[in-house]
Amino acid sequence: MAGRQLANKWLKTEALLSNADVAAHIPQTRLYGADSLRSMLHQFGMVVIKPLRGGGGYGVIKVTYAGGVYAYTYMSRRHGFGSFEAMFRALNRVKVGRKYMIQQGIHLARIAGRPIDYRVKV
Repeated sequence: MAGRQLANKWLKTEALLSNADVAAHIPQTRLYGADSLRSMLHQFGMVVIKPLRGGGGYGVIKVTYAGGVYAYTYMSRRHGFGSFEAMFRALNRVKVGRKYMIQQGIHLARIAGRPIDYRVKV
């Protein structure tokens, strides 16, 4: 894998998880699907779904579950739902045709009210 860049986030995650020293620092990640989304939301309260291909935050959707309300935020607009099924149907309309993964949400630092995310590439 040396000298090769992986464009697929799922493959990158699998590569990171294969190293025991690094794996403990990687947020829980699964491929997108109803069962995985529901269980991760109930476990963490917030997850992020990301397209497998792409970068710069394009296509990223924050999904939350709190107080019996399911919600997602996409393009700075929040949409709330009374049931998981209604939210899942709406999410599937937003993410049409793209493959996604679900990642445990982490709370990012903010600058001027906007989230900031620093990464180290090796």
